[in-house]
Amino acid sequence: LGELLAVPGVRIFQGVRAPAGDAPRIPHAVSAGRGLVLVESVAWPAGQYATMAGGRVYCDGVYIGQSVRPLTTAVQHWREALPDGHRVTAVVVVHLAGRSGSLLLAPGAGRDLAWTRPGEAVCCVRARLPRRRQAVSMRAVAALVAATAGEENR
Repeated sequence: LGELLAVPGVRIFQGVRAPAGDAPRIPHAVSAGRGLVLVESVAWPAGQYATMAGGRVYCDGVYIGQSVRPLTTAVQHWREALPDGHRVTAVVVVHLAGRSGSLLLAPGAGRDLAWTRPGEAVCCVRARLPRRRQAVSMRAVAALVAATAGEENR
């Protein structure tokens, strides 16, 4: 994601957690103007992945004990926390665990969630940020700084 820092106005925050509740930290949040992309990384074995109702993740038709629900809940939280006009989405970067095989990723969940491989992650995140340069959203930056209290952020 470091390559995104070359884009004017982009800021990357690490370890973002919604202020309320016991939701897990989102590893990265990329902010530019009024755009915010939450980024989660996972390492999964080869297989064909899909998400079902409720956000459960399946590999080759078998539930793997994971869900995208915490990530989509975080998207909803940030949509409500930020002023109107902010666009909040999420990207899951899926790394292949193991040396062989292939990953067939689930289609994205509309405008809320996209799946991508590591080599395509920067392009995928950048595509979800505003196309034109926008003024920095000080409200978004302040909220993200508060959500990363005690964590390294940039």
